[in-house]
Amino acid sequence: MTFSKQIASLLGLIGILVTGNSGVWAIDVNLSSDEAHKALEIGRIPMEKANSPEDVKKVLQQASLETRVGADPEKEPCGASAVLRTKRYRLEAFGRQEAAESKKRKTDVRMP
Repeated sequence: MTFSKQIASLLGLIGILVTGNSGVWAIDVNLSSDEAHKALEIGRIPMEKANSPEDVKKVLQQASLETRVGADPEKEPCGASAVLRTKRYRLEAFGRQEAAESKKRKTDVRMP
């Protein structure tokens, strides 16, 4: 076997091993009912406390920063970054939406 074939087979083996173990690096998405209710509250409380549009903007920016991975786009516009949109993030966003609707309607809104 030539040297280039040995390297190719080694790289192939490494590729198979890496893709085979990709589940180990996955995000845990199992949430209990209590954890889901807690995530809704975590999203709802800061939004209820926000009184001005600037406060609302800060709350939304903070929520985005907490789930951001990689470079900050404000500091490094060309840097690699992503925002992880997990189940927990979506529940917190839903809680923020409930709080915003409650303020608009001036009544307590809890969506099922």
